[in-house]
Amino acid sequence: MAYRAYALEQKRNVANSAKNDNNAEDEKYWLDQFRQLPEPLELPLDRPRPARKSFRGATHTGFIEAGLYRQVKKAGAQHGATMFSTMFCALQSLLARLSGQDDVVLVVPTAGQSLLDDGLLVGHAVNFLPVRAPMDKSAPMASHLELVNDRAMELFEHRDYTFGTLIQALGREAGLKRDPNRPPMLDVQFNLERISEGLAFDGLKASLAPNAKSHCVSDLFFNMIESDGGVRIDVDYNSDLYDADTIIRWLGHLRTLLAAFATDAQTPVERLPLLAADEKRWLLQELNDTQADYPQNLLLHQLVERQAAKTPDRAALAWRGESLSYRQLDEQANRLAHYLQAQIKGETGRIAIAVERSFDMVVALLAALKAGYAYVPLDPEHPESRLKLTLDMADVCGFICSDERLGALAPSDAALIRLDEAAADIKAMRTDAPDVHGVAPEDTAYVIFTSGSTGKPKGVSVPHRAVGNFLNSMARKPGFGADDTIVAVTTLAFDIAVLELMLPLVVGGRVVIASRQQVRDGFSLVELIEREKAAVLQATPTLWRILLEAGFKPGAGVRMLCGGEPLPLDLAEQ
Repeated sequence: MAYRAYALEQKRNVANSAKNDNNAEDEKYWLDQFRQLPEPLELPLDRPRPARKSFRGATHTGFIEAGLYRQVKKAGAQHGATMFSTMFCALQSLLARLSGQDDVVLVVPTAGQSLLDDGLLVGHAVNFLPVRAPMDKSAPMASHLELVNDRAMELFEHRDYTFGTLIQALGREAGLKRDPNRPPMLDVQFNLERISEGLAFDGLKASLAPNAKSHCVSDLFFNMIESDGGVRIDVDYNSDLYDADTIIRWLGHLRTLLAAFATDAQTPVERLPLLAADEKRWLLQELNDTQADYPQNLLLHQLVERQAAKTPDRAALAWRGESLSYRQLDEQANRLAHYLQAQIKGETGRIAIAVERSFDMVVALLAALKAGYAYVPLDPEHPESRLKLTLDMADVCGFICSDERLGALAPSDAALIRLDEAAADIKAMRTDAPDVHGVAPEDTAYVIFTSGSTGKPKGVSVPHRAVGNFLNSMARKPGFGADDTIVAVTTLAFDIAVLELMLPLVVGGRVVIASRQQVRDGFSLVELIEREKAAVLQATPTLWRILLEAGFKPGAGVRMLCGGEPLPLDLAEQ
């Protein structure tokens, strides 16, 4: 029969379905199955689903070895199930676990030649049969297998009703919406076939091998080939959505699930393991074996003090062509810390800091900590309404700033420390570290406030030990050493500023403070980075793009950190 004649016959069958008792019975069966439409299957993708489907694909082949194959086949048979139903049930259970859904529809391709009344058709005349068997994950796997087996038997009794006809009928009867980018219920296909052994041609040695695909209609097609040697599983997958590693991992989960089912079919679906013993050990033990030796009992400022004692004459900070050694930084912070203790009532609390980018900014942070307080960093250029709101929520006992405009924002019950007015008094203070008692590593080092994109800003309290842990980790990987320089570009009000300012100071490195104007001017910032020979740079994707457009070319060994916003692929490649 010509394919054209076959297509015309199917069209006539659809037109005559209302007059044909068998077709009418088939239509009723399928409509009853899908009057309540299932939710689309939402598996964890490696990439977002593109706006337009490309059908790009690939194939990965896995195996179920002969021993496990025989165990699974025997376990299924003990519950009256065919190998088809057993493997279908296992795959459906896996996808239900991965998606978190209970109603997972898989389509089964069947030979459309069976729909012919007479004659022989050569060609790809496939009809899809969507199998729906909602599961109760708390029920034993054996119970769900029985349901799947029953549905599979019913399925083939009503296989003469075409998938396309069903979709059209569901559009009329159940309001099924069509999406050309994602055909309904066609996300995952399943097929099981058996290859006969002893394929031979006179004088030739023959073998069978999978034909890898470069395109894929469905998101996933699990084609299983049963033989005495086990089960070969050819997975065609949409490479826009999935990576090969994901398919390999999921086939491993399927094998583990099958082994558990063969051992005890009464295990609830939700309790069947997906991870092999070595995978579980890696995930729970090896991956989380992150203990590292670091000074857990030192406060943040004590880490800086320890480094200052080791390398007092090494340059710690640079700003506008000037330099501050570790000794000078420590002494200036000690003077301000003594002054804070003299001006602020109470030995604990929080101090707000709104100081322009300069040496004073870093000195103020360390001084607040040395005096026994936690600090609340503020950006002097933020709107006054934002600053006032943050100050009200932070409940500060002190406010450090350097001009009259900012000083006017100080809460009435907080001590105001104007660095411009008190410079002489601060300079007269002692240079040794002040006595502080009662501050522990679990206590707050600083309070950072969110951007407030979901409403009012929210303060997050960060303890000393957490900061020390973070800095120690970053010093190891991606790495920062005593010979490294970083150009600090982040506003103090963003948490990542702690990395830029404190990480170099606890390992003996050097911080170059970029002015606000330099950060805004890509050309000036590139000049600063090149002049200071920065080994580490941290920026948002927006700032990285500005730097590239201004001619930035990273030298060998420069470590570039990026965060805070999504990183576009073209920018990452540049």
